[in-house]
Amino acid sequence: MKRILGIVIVTALLLGAIGCASVSQWDVGKYLGSIEVMAVEYANATQVSGNIMAVFYTRADERIVLWCADAQIIDNGDGTWDVVSNIGYSATGVSQDMVAYGLYQYQDLSIDMMAPPYLDDLGLVPITWQDLPRSMHVAALKSVAMVAGSPRAEVYRLYMGQAYVIPGCRVTQTAYDNYLAGTIHLYNPSYSWQAPENANCFVLVYFISETPYSNEVMIPVIVDKVIK
Repeated sequence: MKRILGIVIVTALLLGAIGCASVSQWDVGKYLGSIEVMAVEYANATQVSGNIMAVFYTRADERIVLWCADAQIIDNGDGTWDVVSNIGYSATGVSQDMVAYGLYQYQDLSIDMMAPPYLDDLGLVPITWQDLPRSMHVAALKSVAMVAGSPRAEVYRLYMGQAYVIPGCRVTQTAYDNYLAGTIHLYNPSYSWQAPENANCFVLVYFISETPYSNEVMIPVIVDKVIK
């Protein structure tokens, strides 16, 4: 079973580091407020699930601080995250100034956290759009082209702050008519997501699991424009 494997250090040593003591080899207290055992579901938290794991590392030299799967990442609004596992181990007070995290395809990691490795040493595989949840979502229209006489589209899906390109999206007649009429625009990378110039590029995408004309499954479909 996947679970957060927090920083496996003797508890007394870790808690001492978080106080006024220092650890000469690896002062984890600079990066984490504490390690606790919790079993709480939080509303409005970012969920890390499925084939995805989050790996936290220092911004300065990309040294591993924490990795987790089946977890929630909670932004406390004070410059820290809390990382809560659905099955037990949690880290609180993760410094956003000194720590960053990336999303990778899940793999079981065995790490000696008394001498933690660097990010490049782990051989991690970044996630692709196919690893993301097959949930209905709002995306930005990237391109539209005719393929074998039918329109196909690419969209940008923004997931946990990272844009992923979803290719080969089917398009409903309503969405395609709106695109041809100029009601739906392509995303303009010269401007930010929130810029007025991109107000009309957002579309609703959902996934269908079966079709009468092919044996494909989980096909992304653009339904219509989303009004910003």
